[in-house]
Amino acid sequence: MTDPAPVRFVDLPAWEQRELRRIRAELAEFPFVDRTWLEPEPAREGGFGTGRGARYERRYRNNDCPFTPGAGGCPVFHEIGGGTRHAVQRALERFELGGRETRIVTRARRVARWRHERHPRASAPWLPIEAGDDPLTPPSPRAAAVAARRLRQRRQAAARRAWETMRAKGIKPTAPAPRPPVDPARRASALKAWATMRAAAAARETCQRDT
Repeated sequence: MTDPAPVRFVDLPAWEQRELRRIRAELAEFPFVDRTWLEPEPAREGGFGTGRGARYERRYRNNDCPFTPGAGGCPVFHEIGGGTRHAVQRALERFELGGRETRIVTRARRVARWRHERHPRASAPWLPIEAGDDPLTPPSPRAAAVAARRLRQRRQAAARRAWETMRAKGIKPTAPAPRPPVDPARRASALKAWATMRAAAAARETCQRDT
């Protein structure tokens, strides 16, 4: 018994492609936004009963909220599940650009079918159906390389901050100290010096062969 052929985005019906594009657009347009505290967040030990928490409670009752409210994002994410909002959005983007069907994509296809059939378990879309008419354009190789480099630099900086925080608290880190991110100017200068050395070595070899 052979395994079924993998399903590609281009092989799906037009209505399913449209619904998946609309789901992807909703996840990008309505992400989760956490609330932003305008003052230091109250202590969680005593809640909003006494002390500093009571002051926040009085301000909240006077409609003087100490934080900017956030937003929960589009509800279609909870119907898909299987990961974070970013993971679901990335899985749909990769599938639309020719990637394989993952478990997240399978769940998203089920939600798309629910919407097409007007199933009672499907939530109301937050965008019109025309939002699924715009195909996703693949990024250029240069833009993808720049995005990957920036993500790698952010991860290195976060790991460095976590390591320094552990050392400041007196906790011995189990992993060695991560290397600091390389300065782009220093990297370009090193590459230029390396190219100059290679050119000089090639010129010396040519002169030796001629003599």
